[in-house]
Amino acid sequence: MVISFLLGLALGSFINMAVYRIDKGEKFFGRSYCDNCHKELGFNELIPVLSYLIYRGRCRNCKKKISLSYPFVELASAGLSVLSFSLAFPYLANGNSLDFVIAAIITLSFFEFLLFFAVYDFLFWELDVLTLKVALVLGIILNLVGLVYPLPYLTDPLGNFLAAIILAGIIYSVVLLTDGSGMGAGDIYLFAFVGLFTGMDALLITFTLIVTIGAVFGVIKALILRKYQGLLIQFAPFICIGGILSFILHKQILQMIQSLFLFI
Repeated sequence: MVISFLLGLALGSFINMAVYRIDKGEKFFGRSYCDNCHKELGFNELIPVLSYLIYRGRCRNCKKKISLSYPFVELASAGLSVLSFSLAFPYLANGNSLDFVIAAIITLSFFEFLLFFAVYDFLFWELDVLTLKVALVLGIILNLVGLVYPLPYLTDPLGNFLAAIILAGIIYSVVLLTDGSGMGAGDIYLFAFVGLFTGMDALLITFTLIVTIGAVFGVIKALILRKYQGLLIQFAPFICIGGILSFILHKQILQMIQSLFLFI
């Protein structure tokens, strides 16, 4: 688990870099630098979380405060990485080392892409469509492979494709009805991406979780700001949270629902 934690920290650092460079239209290659004074950062300033703590959340050169989002994203990524390997561990325990590796790659890719989209939308109130298309292509390729060679979690590729189409279609309808005032093309792609990994079995649960989480946070924000009309929220973080929860818990939720109906 230590390795998965360190891997997650490294991926979180990459996500931080990618979010800001994509927003600014910069290339991925090249040294990292302070957003304020633009001084190139040394190795000791790029250690995930630790560098933030050592320099007390400030640039070593200009002393300007560094956003708390940097260590938060790195720790969130580390947590998701540990979770990914934990979910895949039963395959290793059963002696299926190859399936363990594949399962870890699938879950880690899904979770880390969702973290990227959540952070990007939270910071910039939009989604990068090109990155969304890259994520979609990955999901499509994995499901196509699943048609030939059964992959962990992606056991029903046709159902996954159908779930992606239905979820994307629902949001497309919302965009048309609201003239894009509430959601945009990015949300359509993001819902499709989630559907490719959660599938038809979790379709209603996925949609319900996303809408419920978004509504709860919307109400909380409205109460805090005391603004009850024209309130805007970034919806992608809730799509990502709901997608992750559905991916992990949809079977347990379905069992609870079935048990409830049997009890009634």
